[in-house]
Amino acid sequence: MIVFAALALLAATPLAFEQECHTQGMKLMGETLFVSCVDKSGHRARLFRMTWPEGALAAREPEAVDLTEGPRYHPSGLDYDGQCLWVAAAEYRPHSSARVLCLDPETLKPRSSFEVSDHIGALAAPGDRLVGFNWDARDIYLWDSSGRELGRGKSPFGAAYQDCKALDAKTIVCSGIQSRGKFLFRRGVLDRIEVDSDSVSGFRLLERQVIRERSPAGHLLTREAMDIFLETVYFIPDDLPGAEVYSRPSLFHRR
Repeated sequence: MIVFAALALLAATPLAFEQECHTQGMKLMGETLFVSCVDKSGHRARLFRMTWPEGALAAREPEAVDLTEGPRYHPSGLDYDGQCLWVAAAEYRPHSSARVLCLDPETLKPRSSFEVSDHIGALAAPGDRLVGFNWDARDIYLWDSSGRELGRGKSPFGAAYQDCKALDAKTIVCSGIQSRGKFLFRRGVLDRIEVDSDSVSGFRLLERQVIRERSPAGHLLTREAMDIFLETVYFIPDDLPGAEVYSRPSLFHRR
C-alpha cells in the first residue's frame, strides 16, 4: 500500500555545533541523541552524542567518538536493540568492506563486532536479528546478533535506504530515496517492511509513505538520518553544520 503523506512539520530543531560532517544516521534514546556522520576532509567516521534537545541547541561541540578503521570511514545509520547501539563503519565506495559494531550506549566502546565483505550503509535490529543494506540498498543482509550470516539477496523494494529502525521483532521501517533515471523521477519514501527471521526472501513491503517535504536547502527529508520515537518521526536531511532535526507525526509506532 502506498500512502502520500502530507502532514505539516511539527518542529525544526537546529543542531548548533559547527563540525563539518556528512550526516548518515540518528538514534533518539530518551533524552540522548546520537548522530553518525562522515568527516569527508579528514576521512573519519564520527559518532556524536548529546542531550536532547538542550545539547542540540547549545553552542558547543557534543561528545564525539571516532569509529574509523583504516579505509573504513563511512558510518552507517543507527539502531538500538535494548543492549547494543548498532553502527557499521565501511569503506566509502560500493562493493567494499565494513565492520559492524555493537556499541555500549553508555561508554560508546565496542562490546562486539564482525566484518562484512561489502559496504553496509543502513542497519536495523529487530528482535535477535540484524538487518543490513549495502550501498544504495541494492542487497539485503540478515545476521544473528553474533554476526553469523543467515542470508542475503537482492532487495525488491526499489529504494536507496539511508537509515532503518526496528518497530518490533518482525517489522522494520526504512527511509530513503526512490529514483528512476538521473533526473526523471525522485521522491522520498518511508517504508514499513515485514522481516522474516530466517530468510531475506521472506521480507515483504507492508506500506510505503511517500514523503514530499524538503528542507530549506532543498533536500528531501528522507535523504539521510531518520528515527521513530513514541509517536513522532524525526529526520536530519542536511549535512553539518547548519543541519536541523525535523519532526512530524508518525503513522508507524515503535513498540
